[in-house]
Amino acid sequence: DLDIPAEMIHWCEFHSGVATGLRIDPMLSDIDSQWMLYNRPQDLTNKHAGFLFSLGLAGHLKKLSSRNLHDYLCQRHKFTSIGLLLGLGVTNRGTQDETTTKLFSIHVPALLPPTAVPLELD
Repeated sequence: DLDIPAEMIHWCEFHSGVATGLRIDPMLSDIDSQWMLYNRPQDLTNKHAGFLFSLGLAGHLKKLSSRNLHDYLCQRHKFTSIGLLLGLGVTNRGTQDETTTKLFSIHVPALLPPTAVPLELD
């Protein structure tokens, strides 16, 4: 009987979602904010979080509306936030996108200036 830490199971589910999403053709143009909203589960899961990350790897998160992005992040689901933020970072790499930079500065304390007062998001 193996005693596997819950955190390890969470990451396995996340990576299963990534693998599922990587099966989608990155050149598929039908993936937009509505498609992502339609495929969102009722309750957020670690597997869906990994799926969102894979959409970012393929560049599809550029099409996610700011409203839907906000709705995802307001759920405070740890793995969904990780998948979205990393996916947005990959999707917008090299673009100097101001919106993405602002979003990261709110959620990644290391990006705040040393004299800034950290925002409490919990």
